[in-house]
Parts: sequence; C-alpha cells; structure tokens
Amino acid sequence: MSQQTIIRNAWICPVNDQNEVEPFFGDLVIQDQHIVDLIRRSADEHKSVNHGDELNAAGRLLTLPQVNFHEHIYSRLAKGLPISGAMGNFAEILKNLWWKIDLALDLPMVKASAQMAAMECLQNGVTYLFDHHASPSAISGSLKTIAQVLE
Repeated sequence: MSQQTIIRNAWICPVNDQNEVEPFFGDLVIQDQHIVDLIRRSADEHKSVNHGDELNAAGRLLTLPQVNFHEHIYSRLAKGLPISGAMGNFAEILKNLWWKIDLALDLPMVKASAQMAAMECLQNGVTYLFDHHASPSAISGSLKTIAQVLE
C-alpha cells in the first residue's frame, strides 16, 4: 500500500545542479519514502494541517541531512553530572570524567544514551552518525543495542 506524507509550511532548501541552495517557502510531498513534489507558496499563505499524514513545519527549515563524523553517544549521559577531580588538561578530563563514565556503562545506559543521541541528532538535522564506542563493562551486545535504537 502506498503511503504519502506532506510537510507543510516549511522553508525548503533544495540544492540545484551547481550545488547552490535556493530556499523557498512551501510544502514537501513524500510518497513511499521518496520526495515526489515541492510546492512553492508565499510565506504569508500558511495552510492548516488537517490530516494525520500531514506535518506542520511551522516555518522551520528543511535541508539535506547532515552527517556527524565524530560522535560520542555515551557523552549524552554526562549532562548535569557533578564533576570531581582535576580538569586542568585533556588527560585529567579523560581520567576523571570520560573513562569513569565509559567504564560504568551497562546495556540500559548504552540504550538510554543512544536514544538521547538519536533524538538530539534528528532535532538538529543529523541523520548519519559515526560513533567510536567502547563500554568495556558491557562489550557483549552494546553495538547491537545502539544499532537497534538508531534503526
């Protein structure tokens, strides 16, 4: 069965054959996971969204997906942590923060950090990411867990 989604009221930034961005306001039509139409409209002409298969971008920007070539998924768990120990140089930061977190990771924490990373990446237009993951206390299953969340 064919599925269609329309993203309305967006600033759309397609790239032309010369790799130049030509932004315009309008709607983007997706059919079976492929962009099939771009509808140009005036920015003053907001269309209401009435159907479950329509999303209101509310003037947000639609661009090509971004790639993060250097991610630390588990770092999402460090937000708001109280930090103890010296942090005066890179070696101290590794020893007193990152290696401690990495060593403490178990599969539920790996899953939680991957969920948060996926959410934050998508909110910022990143659809591809490369992580260098370790979790020495949860080696078995950690990459599978991350893959399942990102899928």
